[in-house]
Amino acid sequence: MSETLVDKIYEYIHEDIISLRLQPGQRLHIAHLAEHYEVGPGPIREALSRLTSTELVTTISQRGFRVMPFSQIDLRDIYQTRAHIEAIALTISIEKGNDEWEADIIGSYHRLAKFESEHPIKNTEDYQAWEMRHRGFNLALINACDLKHLLRIQQHLYTLTERYRRQWLLAGIKHSKGLHYAKEQKKIMDAVLARDVSLASKLLHEHFKNAVKVIELYFQENNMFN
Repeated sequence: MSETLVDKIYEYIHEDIISLRLQPGQRLHIAHLAEHYEVGPGPIREALSRLTSTELVTTISQRGFRVMPFSQIDLRDIYQTRAHIEAIALTISIEKGNDEWEADIIGSYHRLAKFESEHPIKNTEDYQAWEMRHRGFNLALINACDLKHLLRIQQHLYTLTERYRRQWLLAGIKHSKGLHYAKEQKKIMDAVLARDVSLASKLLHEHFKNAVKVIELYFQENNMFN
């Protein structure tokens, strides 16, 4: 079996779960997925097995796989955990970061803010282009910590929060002129560049608390929690 093929199927299913093309709680039938992605059952089964480690897919007691349902408890847990992990990475980065790190932060923020000001986000493709820049800025803030295991944990938590955040953001875009996310992030960037660990950490925690509030409200209004 080609590892490259499994990797591709893994990414396809991963994106389809994040984008809700595969619904929370949905049973994942290997034969149906194999037909949809035009591959044999082997790569599908291997990709689903790997996805169970991401907490996006769960097993059904020896009867197959399903998409992990949305949960209010899960939402709060993920964001609180991510806030603590990211605050640690941010603190270490502020202590260890050099001029190149600062330049990367400024450059990635500029790319994010410029994209938001020049590109109204009207569909999923626009959102994905924005998300790439948003993730770039997010990583730029914490990369100087240089702890691969910590960053791997952060990546995992980022993916889990993205599953919730994308639904709220895409819904909000439809009723607004676009995203203005970079304006909120500038305060965090300024505190980081000023090497103010206490303020940067405080702003980061506040940012995540606010995210939970608005996402939670959106999910409750649309009956999206199990």
